Amino acid sequence: MRTSMAKNSKIKIIAVKSIEEHILEQELLKKEISQNHSSLDEQNQQLRYLKEIILMQENLRETEGQMNILKQQIAEIQKQETIQDYQRQEINKKKNSLKEYRQKIMEYKHHLVKKTSDYLLN
Repeated sequence: MRTSMAKNSKIKIIAVKSIEEHILEQELLKKEISQNHSSLDEQNQQLRYLKEIILMQENLRETEGQMNILKQQIAEIQKQETIQDYQRQEINKKKNSLKEYRQKIMEYKHHLVKKTSDYLLN
């Protein structure tokens, strides 16, 4: 009976040790899982940051493209303004020429009137 009790207590001790080992293994697994979750959370956060950075880069490229289009449009507008300025200058030159021509016509007309009146009076 003693031997059977001793065997039973050995079995109990072995069972208790086995249960304690199993509990320790479970706790280690829980810690490892918790660490893995933390690591996954950090990786997810990093992925979110990377996604935001990629979106910002895409927006930047789009904005740069729009800026290039605007620069081209501004250059075209400046070119058109230069052409218009040149055309204005040419128009002003022609206006001035016309004014001078009118003035000469008026002077000649007065001269003709004077000559005609002098001729008629004499």
